[in-house]
Amino acid sequence: MGDILVIEDDEIMLKAIKNILSKDGYNVLIAKDGKDAFENIQTKTFDLVLTDLMMPYANGLEIVSRIRQEEKNNNTGVIVVSSVGNEDTITEAFRLGADDYLKKPIMAGELLIRIRRLLNEKAKNAAAPVAPPRVTKTVTAATPRLTKTTASDGDTATLVKKKRAKTLKK
Repeated sequence: MGDILVIEDDEIMLKAIKNILSKDGYNVLIAKDGKDAFENIQTKTFDLVLTDLMMPYANGLEIVSRIRQEEKNNNTGVIVVSSVGNEDTITEAFRLGADDYLKKPIMAGELLIRIRRLLNEKAKNAAAPVAPPRVTKTVTAATPRLTKTTASDGDTATLVKKKRAKTLKK
């Protein structure tokens, strides 16, 4: 169904999350600290990574950052699960590339819904057609000119979309 890496140093929480996910049909691999997490991220690809923040060796923010630095992980979902709930930490997690943030204690139903939603979203994005390089180059070259000429004319994003649609039709 999906390969999930769970990174958690609390043994009880780790077992609970693993049981919840395994019962729902996910293939679960566990890492008990940042070092184990880095080794797994380096050698394997996952559909989703679920990470705590406060752990030995490397914290969850470092793990999120490392995942997003690896090109092979571009489509890997990342959910941070932590008891840390201050706004700065949550904002930093999202800035580094986390897709979602759950505050402990977690509810099994909510965790599963968020995982399914994220995996479905990632699958749709992976299946989206990619424009040929020639079209991408044309759209990229046209965008700065459109932004400059239409900035005073109202909704730039709408005008850019219309121009892109015309370019893609050619």
